[in-house]
Amino acid sequence: ETDGVAILHYKMPILPCNTRREGDFTCPNDCISQLPYEILVDVLSCLSMKEAARTTILSSRWRYLWNSFTGCLNFEKPLTMAYLEAKAHLGLEAEPLARERFMFMSWVNQVLGSHHGQLMEGLRICFDVDYNNNDIDKWVQFAVEKKVQKLELDFSGVRYDCYERSSGQYTFPSHLFRCSSFRSLTSLRLANVGVSGEVLEHLLSYCTVEALSVKESLCLTSLKLFGPSLKLKYLELYVAGLKDLEIHLPNLISFKEPLHYVNRNIHPHTTTISMVESVTVANVPNLVDVSFGYSLSDYIMNNLCQLNSFLVQLKALNVRPLLSPAPNKVPRNFTKGKSCTHEFAEEKESEGKYDGKRKEMEHERQLGLNLQRLCWKNSITCYFEGTF
Repeated sequence: ETDGVAILHYKMPILPCNTRREGDFTCPNDCISQLPYEILVDVLSCLSMKEAARTTILSSRWRYLWNSFTGCLNFEKPLTMAYLEAKAHLGLEAEPLARERFMFMSWVNQVLGSHHGQLMEGLRICFDVDYNNNDIDKWVQFAVEKKVQKLELDFSGVRYDCYERSSGQYTFPSHLFRCSSFRSLTSLRLANVGVSGEVLEHLLSYCTVEALSVKESLCLTSLKLFGPSLKLKYLELYVAGLKDLEIHLPNLISFKEPLHYVNRNIHPHTTTISMVESVTVANVPNLVDVSFGYSLSDYIMNNLCQLNSFLVQLKALNVRPLLSPAPNKVPRNFTKGKSCTHEFAEEKESEGKYDGKRKEMEHERQLGLNLQRLCWKNSITCYFEGTF
């Protein structure tokens, strides 16, 4: 296997320049390859990972340049592995899947180990690895050393065997957030990675993170984010076990919570989604886009009075309650805006068992006075969207 092979695909060989077949096209006046090293590295940085890898066959000068690639390294399992996972789950063939996993891990380790650049824009690894695999710590350490700006670890595959244990989840190393090298981080996405609220709070204190997404973290039950110095603008929480949420983020623009059911592959023993017990959202003057899914929406709809301060400033709102339909009455002290002439019953699209009752529509009408878009899904399967 030649150097640089794995960066394209761990099964796709690359023909090095010194082994080209006779008759291959070559350019006698290769002016680009004669450019200074720094310029060539800048050229690579404008390419995707696969495109940068393909340059290894251009000439001997280009062969090892990808080792200094400064863009985003993207490792995502192929569809063949998903097929083998499905077969293994049915009890058909487990050995091919084990081989494929080993090859994928070797591929990631080889590419990261061959990288000689000082900086890296981003690292993305989407693969359902074993939660106790020591290689994951090395991958995170690589991201720290290369001062990545974007880091995504998505381990939410279909490893039914390890998810049967409550502790079967990789725990993100919290001590790395205190490294000065990690302060360049602006975007962090974690899926099926154990991270507590305390760790996330430290993260936002030490790093200039503007986008944070946490999906299916088993140990995230409480989260308190506040402080004028925090740079967070985009927050996504896909956590079924979240109990307490407190947000005071003056720069926050968007907050998303899933509008779909919890991933039972990660929580195989979950029969119901635990409801949030306490939600506080304040000092969010820039918040304009919000989605409330199953675990948050019922609390929101039952506590409109105390949350009204930020609801009336939104431009887009998505709500999907799990238990409660739209309340028949809007609280008396719910802030009302100017009169809205839009007639929901006649002009809104609907799916399912919508019965067009005006008392149910009145709530959405007043809630949506200052909205540009409103989507409402509840237990009777209603759907509305449009411009107000």
